[in-house]
Amino acid sequence: MSRGLRRLSVANRTYQSAYALAGRLGGSAVHFADVAKQLRDVDVVVSSTAAPHAVLRTDMVAPAMAGRVAPLVFLDLAVPSDVEPGVAELAGCTVHTLDDLALHIGRTVALRREEAVAAEAICADAAEDFRAWQAARTVAPAIGRLRASTEALRVAEVERLAAGLEGPERERFERLSRQLVGKLLHRPTTRLRESASGPDGVQYAETALDLFGLADDPA
Repeated sequence: MSRGLRRLSVANRTYQSAYALAGRLGGSAVHFADVAKQLRDVDVVVSSTAAPHAVLRTDMVAPAMAGRVAPLVFLDLAVPSDVEPGVAELAGCTVHTLDDLALHIGRTVALRREEAVAAEAICADAAEDFRAWQAARTVAPAIGRLRASTEALRVAEVERLAAGLEGPERERFERLSRQLVGKLLHRPTTRLRESASGPDGVQYAETALDLFGLADDPA
């Protein structure tokens, strides 16, 4: 009804039950004996009874299809089936059973499982990206602290050892010290950057800081 159903007719083995249900849904009640006549004026038939045999037989439906242009769709939700198998062979008739629904659900479940696998892969990639990003946030500051510490030591030693030097000699001393420190730090800092993408990146950074005596230095 939420999809625009204009008219609803309800039939039941007892008319009072049909009347009560039709009243709740805003439809009209139909005597069970008049179902065959109603087939001429409906587009969809939903049948779900507890009858032990088919209640919508081929000889009931065939007269309703005579001269009919619009198709007639049956949704047979009963077990055993309410719609006789021969109805599906009538021109203009389409019958959907619980077996059809189960097949459709099976396909849907299979598709959902495939999508679940794809979703898990996306989540795993995102988690790995986050872990690498988090590790990089730890490794990059560690490299910065190593460079800052060694640069401070370099400047202090240059001031101590080259205090009396000026001009070209002082520049050569400065250049030599910077090159030496850069070469000493190149491989450790490269390894630290590479380790940031691995599962032990944070541990490597903490170990490096500890080796250089910077583990307890908040700066």
